[in-house]
Amino acid sequence: MTKVPFMLKASAAQAFIALLVFPVALMVISVIFAFLTQMSITTIGYVFPFVAILMYVPLFLWYWNIGTYLHNKLPENLQFHKNIFKIVFALEVIIILVMAFYLLNLFLTEIFLKNTQPDFFSPEFLPMFPLMIVGVLSIFSVAIYNARTIRTLELQEKVTYQDSFEEFQWLMSFPIGLKIIQPRINKLVSDNDE
Repeated sequence: MTKVPFMLKASAAQAFIALLVFPVALMVISVIFAFLTQMSITTIGYVFPFVAILMYVPLFLWYWNIGTYLHNKLPENLQFHKNIFKIVFALEVIIILVMAFYLLNLFLTEIFLKNTQPDFFSPEFLPMFPLMIVGVLSIFSVAIYNARTIRTLELQEKVTYQDSFEEFQWLMSFPIGLKIIQPRINKLVSDNDE
């Protein structure tokens, strides 16, 4: 039997702390550190991509655990396209990493080589927009997959996107939806491990 990931057996309060309080505290601490050490706003630009990546890690682990662990709990006749989920999830992670390091490179180039402040409306930022669009679509796809997984596991029958729209809304309305969806995930994990 596989071990239940912490994020799936955590209470709603624990999940809230891990998924929202920890990342926001990390961002606040980095800003306070920057203020106390009198870093310039441009120096904060160097640190931001790394902090942003660390902020996404708990949320993506939660999405990954829902999509893999709970999907493995589905009966064989109700399972659906797990490989597509893995590909889309990997695509989203790659896009976030590429965007973070592209921004870091852009900040370094603008500040050190050109000795100017980065302008977010400059042509150098144009490659970011298609990446952002694909990233948003990837997040939607992961949320739809996870919503279908949760609903299928609850009903023990095949469900469509329309059947799992409520779960999709709760997953997308993070962190508010966390209070609703996490207890249901806890119930699914405990029901299937008995």
